Parts: sequence; C-alpha cells; structure tokens
Amino acid sequence: MSFGRDASYSLFDALRPETGSEVTNAVVATYSLDLVALLGLVLALGGKADEEFETGPIGLVDAFRKMRGKLRVICQKGRIVVPRKHHAVLLLLDGMVRQNPSNERSASWHPKFAFVRYQNSEGPSWRLWIGSRNLTGSHDVEAGLVLTGKIGGARGAVLHDVVDLANYLLQTDDLPKAVLGELKNVKWSAPPGVKVNRIHWRKVGSVVPFLSKSTRPRPTIVISPFIDPTGIAEALAFAGGPIGLLTVDGSAKRVSFPADVDARIMGAPEALGKDASEAPIESVDSDFQDLLPQSGLHAKLLLQKRGTKNVLLIGSANLTRRGLNGPNAEIMAELEISDAETAKSLTDFFDCRQKVVFDDKAEDNTDSMRASLDDDISSLISKDFRMDLKSSGLALTADSSLDEFLARNSLHVGLLSLPSHRVEWPRGKASLLIYEEDLPFKSRTSLVVFEAVSKSDATVKRKWTQLIPFSNLNYEERDRAAIAAYVGPGRFKDWLRSAMEGVVPTESETWSGEPKIVGGTRSKGAIDSVFALEYVLGRWARDPDDFERRVPDVSSMLLAFSEEIERGADGHEKESARKDLAEVGTFWTAVSGAIEAGSE
Repeated sequence: MSFGRDASYSLFDALRPETGSEVTNAVVATYSLDLVALLGLVLALGGKADEEFETGPIGLVDAFRKMRGKLRVICQKGRIVVPRKHHAVLLLLDGMVRQNPSNERSASWHPKFAFVRYQNSEGPSWRLWIGSRNLTGSHDVEAGLVLTGKIGGARGAVLHDVVDLANYLLQTDDLPKAVLGELKNVKWSAPPGVKVNRIHWRKVGSVVPFLSKSTRPRPTIVISPFIDPTGIAEALAFAGGPIGLLTVDGSAKRVSFPADVDARIMGAPEALGKDASEAPIESVDSDFQDLLPQSGLHAKLLLQKRGTKNVLLIGSANLTRRGLNGPNAEIMAELEISDAETAKSLTDFFDCRQKVVFDDKAEDNTDSMRASLDDDISSLISKDFRMDLKSSGLALTADSSLDEFLARNSLHVGLLSLPSHRVEWPRGKASLLIYEEDLPFKSRTSLVVFEAVSKSDATVKRKWTQLIPFSNLNYEERDRAAIAAYVGPGRFKDWLRSAMEGVVPTESETWSGEPKIVGGTRSKGAIDSVFALEYVLGRWARDPDDFERRVPDVSSMLLAFSEEIERGADGHEKESARKDLAEVGTFWTAVSGAIEAGSE
C-alpha cells in the first residue's frame, strides 16, 4: 500500500475479474453517478478487460447481458449526471440503478464502496472496496482500500462490521439473501502491512461519530476537500493537539482556522465530483471520454502516528459535521499501518502542498442565487413523480403542485433517450405529456432529464437525470428493442454468433461509433461458416447447459431485429437485411427444432 503517484490505479482495475473468474453479484455505492462511467464498470465486470472503452457494440451488448441482474448501483437521488453526448445505449442501464431518496437539505447518501462476488473453478471469492471516489469519470486525487475475501482458509479475518453494513445499508433486492448470508463466513485480507481495526459506517439520518477524543497529543494529518468548523474541532480533539490539514482553496476561504492548524491547499475537485451535501452545487455536463486530467483533491484521509505504528482512516466522510458525525450516510475504514514507508508517502504528499494564504474576497451575488436554486431543486427532487404510458402519449405526473418552484424557475423535462425533445412544465399543472405520440420500445426508459433555470438570472441553472417509476415499462421487451436498434440490422449475424458461441467478433468501431485505432473485420465466409446446422448442434452437444443459458431469447431478439429493419427507410439496404434475416430465421428454426428433438 502506498500513496505515491506511481502506485495509483483505477477502480475498474481493482474490481475486474481475473482470468477464469466471472462476476456473480456486485453492489456499488456512490454519491453522484455518471452513466458512461457505469457503462465502463459493466464492461470491466463483464470481462472486457483488454478493451474496456475500446469495446465494440457487440462486445458491449455481451458485457451487458452478462451483468444484467447481477449489478446494482446505489446513488443519491438527483445525482445522476446528464451525458454531454447522446449515447442511446445508456438507457439499458436504468434497471441497474437504485436511488436513495434522502432529502439533501437534511442528509445525503454519501458512502462509496463496492461489494463484488466472483466465481471460478475453486469456488467463490469477494472484493470489498472502500474509498472517496464516486462512480464518475473524474481524474481528481482519490484514495481507496481493497480487501479480498474467501471462505475458510488460514489467512484473513471475519469482519463483523462488513456484515452489519451490508445488512443495514443494502436493501433485500441489492444482493440475494443467500449471498448476504455467505458474507458471515468470509475472511478478509488487507494489503501487506495493513490491519483492519474496524469499519465505521452510518445510514442516512443517523448520528454516529467516527472520531474518538485523544487523551494526549498525537501527530495527525487530515485530508479533506470539504471542511467546516465542527469538522475541524473534531479533528483537533482526535489529535489532542495541532493538526496538519490539506483542503481546497474554496473551502479554505469559507472558514477561520485556529492557530494550531497547519492548513495547506490543492486545487478543487472537478465539478462532477462536487459534493452538494457539503458545498454549493454547480451545473454539470459531462462525458467520461471528454474529461481532461486534473489535479483536484477529492480524497478523504486521517493519518495519526501512535508510537511505532500509524492509524489511518480512509473512506467517504469529509471533515464536516454531516460527514464525521451525521446524519449523512458514510463509510470509513480504520486501519493500522505497520509499514513506515506507507505513512511517509502520505506525509510527503502533504508536506509538498502550498500553505494557505488568506485574502479577502467579496461574495459573488451569483453564489447566493445558485444557493437559492439549489434549495428549490432539493424541494423539487423530494417530490414523488411517476410516468404512465397512455393513448395520448407518455405522461409525467408529480404528487403535488410545482407552482412554488415555477414561480422562481423554469423547468424543462424529457427522456434521456430523446435528447432533442424537451417540454416546459407550465404553472398550474401537476401532470404533462412529455411525449405525445406512441413511444417506440427502443426509447422507453425510466431515466428522465430535468433542467432548471433561475428566472432572475438565466446563467444560473442546473441539469440532472432522475429515475422515475414507469408503471408499465416492460424492461425485457425494451432491452431487446434497444439492443436491436443499437447493434443495427447490418450486424445481427455477428450478434447471433456472439450469442451462440460466447465469442465476440473483432469489431472495427468502438461502442460509441468511433473507428478503432486497431480494429478489423471478418470475411463473409468466416461469419457464414457458423450458420451451419451441424456446426451449431456440435457446439450444443459439447456443453448443452452452457449453450442453452446463452441463447434463451434468440427468437425474441430476431423478432426485435425484424421490427427494427421494418422501421428503416425503403431501399436496397432494407431489402438486403430482410433477406439475411429470413435466411437466419429459417436456420434458427431448424436449430431450435433439432435441439428440442435431441433433448427429448
């Protein structure tokens, strides 16, 4: 374990399965969520380690099919970021996300952790990640811990705190009951030189202090981008004397530091990492691939020297009242570090930072207007919305009037899947049609984009995505239609081969439609050689269970491809796709019949 620059690696690296293993269950907790980053996690957990964001459309669909029903991401309600670019495939992710509905004016869902269960020939294994990073494309300075777990064996230790936090912070449908029960017997191993003393956690709305008071002075370094007077006082009591504090410039200007605080500063975290539970919200538009490397600070750490050893707290809680004491939901791992070099690397990181230089800065009137909009948005997000598909179109309905919000702000809403179609919410109505025609299955999603603009200053605005209950959304039918549209009629043979064999073809473009730097295509003969009855039956005979797991919905997908082809413009391309699909349909009917006869 080290905090040196050369020791950094991504969350995807920490969680992706090893060769020969596959993910059976995964739960990730985050405050803010970038859907493109979630797509990257799907690719990493789905075994696309070699390509990740260079994966092609069929590779992405393969990873999605592997992770569907296995991955749950929990985020703060109203904190799903609106992608800058329109990627229609992102709507497939709505079934993987759960929002925590806490009202941020009083308490936030703020823990960052991941439980991942893997399976290989030797049995199940686990990884638990705890840290400061949101599931976003941020390049800020972050900190995290990975624990590996197995059942039985001499190494590791059972951590009852882990079982408790899973039982209290997760819901019954986040992880299967049998999987949760397995956690009671998992022995967790930490990196060399690290011992886990305990895991601190807190659910939304509770007050549970994370720091104890020291009876004598102990050298202590605290790193936190967001701070307040209560947090500083708690850190001083924890240290029993002076502390070193590394924060960001904006936070340093909002507090007065006692004389026994050696305050240093770094750059602020990217807007995407902005923590609204501790600081004003900024308008955010993001795309994972467009984010440039930054040097902002988003890590949360407390290092205290105790004799020959050091105690390190690492996780999600900022140096604030809501972070350290509550009522934010948070998680922190308390570690005992026996390796002096680990502590030194963090101390060196602190020592090279610039000392705080105090200057007076007049308050920008825009800040107060943003704060006012933020408060209005928190009230809006606390309302319950629902969507219903009616004969007149898709209706979005609020549980109470929006007039108080609309008196000060304008509001536009629309589906994530239709970025160019937004409607303004009029005063005097608690319901409106956000789409007035028959909505195609491929565009149906519970992800709704909201954009609020202050009527006092049009430059003060915010856009966010929210999951809205969609009463009659058939996710399976929608997924098939969306996949068929995304893969496209020209590639359904490649998709079918992938479904039958579990082998993703070499693709010449990435999932987003960009040409690959290193890509390729297979010859028509190589593709068509798969579509021989004897070949497929031989594949089925080698491992019937695996084959039948892989192709349960091929017939339904072929129908979805047919419907997508028929929606296309008339012409040679459409006729060619019809002919190819008819040939594949006849072939698949023969395969299905032969397999059914062979199973009797």
